[in-house]
Amino acid sequence: MPLPLAIPLITAAAPAIYQAVKGLSQKNQAKKLKESQFVPPELLMNRDLAMQQAYSRRAPGAARAEENVRRNLATTISAGQRSFGGDANKMAAITAGANAQANDAIGRIADSGAAFSENAFSRLAGTNTQIAAQKRQNRNEFNAAKAELIAAGDQNIFNSISNLSTLGLMAAGTGTGKGAKFASGTLSMQNPWMEMYQDPSTGVWQQPTQMSGPSYRTPARLNQKLNRGY
Repeated sequence: MPLPLAIPLITAAAPAIYQAVKGLSQKNQAKKLKESQFVPPELLMNRDLAMQQAYSRRAPGAARAEENVRRNLATTISAGQRSFGGDANKMAAITAGANAQANDAIGRIADSGAAFSENAFSRLAGTNTQIAAQKRQNRNEFNAAKAELIAAGDQNIFNSISNLSTLGLMAAGTGTGKGAKFASGTLSMQNPWMEMYQDPSTGVWQQPTQMSGPSYRTPARLNQKLNRGY
Protein backbone atom coordinates (compact mmCIF):
# COMPACT_ATOMS: atom_id res chain seq x y z
CA MET A 1 0.00 0.00 0.00
CA PRO A 2 1.43 3.42 -0.87
CA LEU A 3 2.63 5.33 2.17
CA PRO A 4 0.31 8.32 1.59
CA LEU A 5 -2.65 5.93 1.76
CA ALA A 6 -1.29 4.02 4.75
CA ILE A 7 -0.82 7.07 6.96
CA PRO A 8 -4.56 7.91 7.26
CA LEU A 9 -5.35 4.26 8.04
CA ILE A 10 -2.66 4.13 10.72
CA THR A 11 -4.01 7.36 12.21
CA ALA A 12 -7.55 5.99 12.08
CA ALA A 13 -6.40 2.78 13.82
CA ALA A 14 -5.02 4.66 16.84
CA PRO A 15 -8.40 4.97 18.67
CA ALA A 16 -9.10 1.28 18.09
CA ILE A 17 -5.68 0.33 19.46
CA TYR A 18 -6.24 2.57 22.48
CA GLN A 19 -9.62 0.89 22.94
CA ALA A 20 -7.95 -2.54 22.98
CA VAL A 21 -5.34 -1.37 25.49
CA LYS A 22 -8.10 0.11 27.64
CA GLY A 23 -10.03 -3.17 27.51
CA LEU A 24 -6.99 -5.22 28.52
CA SER A 25 -6.28 -2.77 31.33
CA GLN A 26 -9.85 -3.09 32.63
CA LYS A 27 -9.65 -6.89 32.62
CA ASN A 28 -6.34 -6.69 34.46
CA GLN A 29 -7.89 -4.34 37.02
CA ALA A 30 -10.70 -6.88 37.52
CA LYS A 31 -8.13 -9.58 38.33
CA LYS A 32 -6.36 -7.36 40.87
CA LEU A 33 -9.54 -6.03 42.47
CA LYS A 34 -9.80 -6.90 46.17
CA GLU A 35 -12.90 -7.12 48.29
CA SER A 36 -13.31 -4.36 50.86
CA GLN A 37 -12.98 -5.41 54.50
CA PHE A 38 -14.64 -2.24 55.76
CA VAL A 39 -16.92 -2.53 58.78
CA PRO A 40 -18.03 0.64 60.62
CA PRO A 41 -15.90 1.02 63.78
CA GLU A 42 -18.96 1.62 65.94
CA LEU A 43 -20.30 -1.82 65.00
CA LEU A 44 -17.07 -3.48 66.08
CA MET A 45 -17.06 -1.53 69.33
CA ASN A 46 -20.70 -2.44 70.02
CA ARG A 47 -19.97 -6.10 69.29
CA ASP A 48 -16.99 -6.21 71.67
CA LEU A 49 -18.90 -4.45 74.44
CA ALA A 50 -21.97 -6.69 74.05
CA MET A 51 -19.77 -9.80 74.08
CA GLN A 52 -18.02 -8.70 77.26
CA GLN A 53 -21.28 -7.89 79.03
CA ALA A 54 -23.02 -11.04 77.80
CA TYR A 55 -20.42 -13.43 79.20
CA SER A 56 -19.77 -11.54 82.45
CA ARG A 57 -23.23 -12.45 83.80
CA ARG A 58 -23.07 -9.33 85.95
CA ALA A 59 -24.93 -6.06 85.63
CA PRO A 60 -23.07 -2.76 85.94
CA GLY A 61 -22.72 -1.82 89.62
CA ALA A 62 -23.16 -5.42 90.80
CA ALA A 63 -19.89 -5.41 92.74
CA ARG A 64 -20.85 -2.26 94.62
CA ALA A 65 -24.31 -3.61 95.35
CA GLU A 66 -22.85 -6.84 96.74
CA GLU A 67 -20.42 -4.88 98.90
CA ASN A 68 -23.32 -2.85 100.31
CA VAL A 69 -25.17 -6.07 101.18
CA ARG A 70 -22.17 -7.45 103.04
CA ARG A 71 -21.69 -4.12 104.85
CA ASN A 72 -25.35 -4.01 105.88
CA LEU A 73 -25.14 -7.60 107.12
CA ALA A 74 -22.12 -6.84 109.26
CA THR A 75 -23.74 -3.68 110.60
CA THR A 76 -26.93 -5.54 111.56
CA ILE A 77 -25.06 -8.32 113.38
CA SER A 78 -22.80 -5.82 115.14
CA ALA A 79 -25.79 -3.82 116.32
CA GLY A 80 -27.43 -6.99 117.64
CA GLN A 81 -24.35 -7.96 119.56
CA ARG A 82 -24.28 -4.56 121.23
CA SER A 83 -27.92 -4.81 122.15
CA PHE A 84 -28.28 -8.50 122.94
CA GLY A 85 -24.72 -9.73 123.30
CA GLY A 86 -25.56 -11.73 126.39
CA ASP A 87 -28.60 -13.46 124.86
CA ALA A 88 -27.45 -16.24 122.55
CA ASN A 89 -30.94 -17.05 121.31
CA LYS A 90 -31.68 -13.49 120.31
CA MET A 91 -28.29 -13.17 118.61
CA ALA A 92 -28.92 -16.35 116.66
CA ALA A 93 -32.29 -15.02 115.51
CA ILE A 94 -30.83 -11.65 114.55
CA THR A 95 -27.96 -13.29 112.66
CA ALA A 96 -30.29 -15.70 110.83
CA GLY A 97 -32.63 -12.90 109.85
CA ALA A 98 -29.79 -10.68 108.64
CA ASN A 99 -28.26 -13.53 106.59
CA ALA A 100 -31.62 -14.30 105.01
CA GLN A 101 -32.06 -10.66 103.99
CA ALA A 102 -28.51 -10.58 102.61
CA ASN A 103 -29.07 -13.77 100.61
CA ASP A 104 -32.27 -12.34 99.16
CA ALA A 105 -30.42 -9.19 98.13
CA ILE A 106 -27.57 -11.19 96.56
CA GLY A 107 -30.15 -13.27 94.69
CA ARG A 108 -31.80 -10.16 93.29
CA ILE A 109 -28.39 -8.88 92.16
CA ALA A 110 -27.71 -12.21 90.45
CA ASP A 111 -31.12 -12.12 88.74
CA SER A 112 -30.43 -8.59 87.56
CA GLY A 113 -27.08 -9.76 86.18
CA ALA A 114 -28.71 -12.66 84.34
CA ALA A 115 -31.30 -10.34 82.78
CA PHE A 116 -28.59 -7.89 81.82
CA SER A 117 -26.57 -10.72 80.28
CA GLU A 118 -29.52 -11.94 78.23
CA ASN A 119 -30.08 -8.41 76.96
CA ALA A 120 -26.38 -8.20 76.04
CA PHE A 121 -26.62 -11.49 74.12
CA SER A 122 -29.57 -10.05 72.22
CA ARG A 123 -27.58 -6.90 71.38
CA LEU A 124 -24.61 -9.07 70.37
CA ALA A 125 -26.78 -11.04 67.96
CA GLY A 126 -28.14 -7.84 66.45
CA THR A 127 -24.67 -6.37 66.05
CA ASN A 128 -23.38 -9.55 64.44
CA THR A 129 -26.29 -9.40 62.01
CA GLN A 130 -25.36 -5.84 61.08
CA ILE A 131 -21.71 -6.80 60.59
CA ALA A 132 -22.71 -9.75 58.41
CA ALA A 133 -24.94 -7.45 56.34
CA GLN A 134 -22.02 -5.05 55.86
CA LYS A 135 -19.79 -7.91 54.73
CA ARG A 136 -22.46 -9.07 52.27
CA GLN A 137 -22.68 -5.52 50.93
CA ASN A 138 -18.89 -5.48 50.53
CA ARG A 139 -19.05 -8.77 48.62
CA ASN A 140 -21.91 -7.60 46.41
CA GLU A 141 -20.13 -4.33 45.60
CA PHE A 142 -16.94 -6.26 44.84
CA ASN A 143 -18.72 -8.69 42.53
CA ALA A 144 -20.58 -5.88 40.78
CA ALA A 145 -17.43 -3.80 40.29
CA LYS A 146 -15.51 -6.82 38.99
CA ALA A 147 -18.30 -7.78 36.61
CA GLU A 148 -18.52 -4.20 35.31
CA LEU A 149 -14.77 -4.07 34.67
CA ILE A 150 -14.80 -7.43 32.88
CA ALA A 151 -17.85 -6.45 30.79
CA ALA A 152 -16.34 -3.08 29.90
CA GLY A 153 -13.03 -4.72 29.02
CA ASP A 154 -14.68 -7.33 26.82
CA GLN A 155 -16.76 -4.67 25.08
CA ASN A 156 -13.74 -2.45 24.44
CA ILE A 157 -11.73 -5.37 23.06
CA PHE A 158 -14.64 -6.48 20.87
CA ASN A 159 -15.16 -2.94 19.56
CA SER A 160 -11.43 -2.60 18.91
CA ILE A 161 -11.35 -5.82 16.89
CA SER A 162 -14.47 -4.76 15.00
CA ASN A 163 -13.02 -1.33 14.20
CA LEU A 164 -9.65 -2.76 13.17
CA SER A 165 -11.43 -5.27 10.95
CA THR A 166 -13.32 -2.44 9.29
CA LEU A 167 -10.05 -0.59 8.72
CA GLY A 168 -8.56 -3.78 7.32
CA LEU A 169 -11.36 -3.99 4.78
CA MET A 170 -10.79 -0.36 3.92
CA ALA A 171 -7.12 -1.13 3.40
CA ALA A 172 -8.03 -4.09 1.23
CA GLY A 173 -10.21 -1.77 -0.81
CA THR A 174 -7.18 0.17 -1.96
CA GLY A 175 -5.92 -2.86 -3.94
CA THR A 176 -7.06 -4.30 -7.23
CA GLY A 177 -7.99 -7.92 -6.39
CA LYS A 178 -11.13 -9.43 -4.89
CA GLY A 179 -10.23 -7.89 -1.53
CA ALA A 180 -10.82 -4.50 -3.09
CA LYS A 181 -14.04 -5.71 -4.66
CA PHE A 182 -15.24 -7.09 -1.32
CA ALA A 183 -14.45 -3.80 0.45
CA SER A 184 -16.16 -1.81 -2.26
CA GLY A 185 -19.27 -4.01 -2.19
CA THR A 186 -18.71 -5.70 -5.54
CA LEU A 187 -17.87 -9.11 -4.04
CA SER A 188 -20.48 -11.23 -2.28
CA MET A 189 -20.05 -11.45 1.50
CA GLN A 190 -22.08 -14.67 1.58
CA ASN A 191 -19.91 -16.27 -1.11
CA PRO A 192 -16.55 -14.51 -1.51
CA TRP A 193 -15.59 -16.85 -4.34
CA MET A 194 -18.28 -15.44 -6.55
CA GLU A 195 -18.15 -11.90 -7.87
CA MET A 196 -21.34 -9.86 -7.87
CA TYR A 197 -22.65 -8.21 -10.98
CA GLN A 198 -24.20 -4.83 -11.53
CA ASP A 199 -27.78 -4.74 -12.76
CA PRO A 200 -27.64 -2.43 -15.80
CA SER A 201 -31.20 -1.27 -15.28
CA THR A 202 -30.84 -0.29 -11.61
CA GLY A 203 -27.11 -0.01 -11.08
CA VAL A 204 -27.41 -2.24 -7.96
CA TRP A 205 -24.72 -4.82 -7.30
CA GLN A 206 -26.16 -8.26 -6.56
CA GLN A 207 -25.41 -11.98 -6.73
CA PRO A 208 -26.23 -14.08 -9.80
CA THR A 209 -29.33 -16.20 -9.46
CA GLN A 210 -27.36 -19.42 -9.87
CA MET A 211 -24.52 -19.66 -7.37
CA SER A 212 -21.44 -21.70 -8.11
CA GLY A 213 -18.55 -22.81 -5.97
CA PRO A 214 -18.49 -23.12 -2.17
CA SER A 215 -21.31 -21.27 -0.41
CA TYR A 216 -19.55 -20.85 2.93
CA ARG A 217 -16.07 -20.13 4.19
CA THR A 218 -14.86 -19.88 7.76
CA PRO A 219 -13.77 -16.44 8.90
CA ALA A 220 -10.13 -17.58 8.98
CA ARG A 221 -10.21 -18.75 5.36
CA LEU A 222 -12.09 -15.65 4.35
CA ASN A 223 -9.47 -13.48 6.01
CA GLN A 224 -6.68 -15.40 4.26
CA LYS A 225 -8.42 -14.95 0.94
CA LEU A 226 -8.88 -11.22 1.46
CA ASN A 227 -5.29 -10.80 2.58
CA ARG A 228 -4.08 -12.43 -0.62
CA GLY A 229 -6.13 -9.90 -2.57
CA TYR A 230 -7.88 -12.32 -4.92
